Amino acid sequence: MREFVDMYMDELKAKKLIIFFTQMMFSGDGARAFARLIPNCEKRVLYAEHFSMPNNICNYPLFPMTEKERVIKPQKAIKRLDEICSDIQNGVIKKRGWNVFYSILGKSQNIIYPMIEEKAKHSFYADESCTKCGLCVKICPMNNLEIVNDQVV
Repeated sequence: MREFVDMYMDELKAKKLIIFFTQMMFSGDGARAFARLIPNCEKRVLYAEHFSMPNNICNYPLFPMTEKERVIKPQKAIKRLDEICSDIQNGVIKKRGWNVFYSILGKSQNIIYPMIEEKAKHSFYADESCTKCGLCVKICPMNNLEIVNDQVV
C-alpha cells in the first residue's frame, strides 16, 4: 500500500477517491490508513469499503486458506460491489471504518500483523528438491510467484 501511494502520490493528491480495501478479515481502518498516507486526503474520500478476500499469507499455519475461502469471498465481494456502485450512482457517501472504534481495532492489528507478514514472506523458498512443476505459481493467491529461467521467483 505504501509503495503504491509513493508511486502515485502526485496523481492521488489531486483526486477525489473511492477506496476499496481488501483483507482476510475486517481489520477496521484499512481504507482510512490508506487515506492517511496522502496529505489532506480524508476530505476527498467519497466512499471507503473493505472487502473480505482470500488470505494472501497462505504459507502461515495460523491463517490457512481453504478452497471455500478462495471461492466464496470473491463472489460476495462482487455482489457487494454492485451495491456500492448503486450507492455511488445515487450520491450516497459511506466511509466504512472511519470511526474511533475501527481506528483502534486497526492500530491493534498493525502491531503484530506486519511481523507475521514479514515472517511468512521469508518462509517460502524453492530448494534443490523443487521440481519446477508450477503448482506453487498456480495456487499463490496473490500471483507473486513465477517460473523464470527454470527457477521459482
